[in-house]
Amino acid sequence: MGPADHFGEMGMLTGAPAKSKFSALVSATVYELTKDDLSPTLQARPEISHGLCRLLAERQAAGQLVPSGELTEAVPANRLTTWFSERLHRLYNIASAE
Repeated sequence: MGPADHFGEMGMLTGAPAKSKFSALVSATVYELTKDDLSPTLQARPEISHGLCRLLAERQAAGQLVPSGELTEAVPANRLTTWFSERLHRLYNIASAE
């Protein structure tokens, strides 16, 4: 990971903590955003939630995410963005931007 990278996207959608561990090789500043931190931004800018869902779908399709118990091979790759979007909107109680 490098500057401006992020992780924990699955936790953002499911409410579960990230299952990854990271160790910095050099001095680093790390910020944690909680649901309460993100909610106002996602409410005001629904296009951000769509972009996050698209990124998650791409990472999931590339095998870069540890899937939640809900996400199985039953969700086809062409439905991943929608699958993530539905969960994000439900978790954050926001109207669909689609």
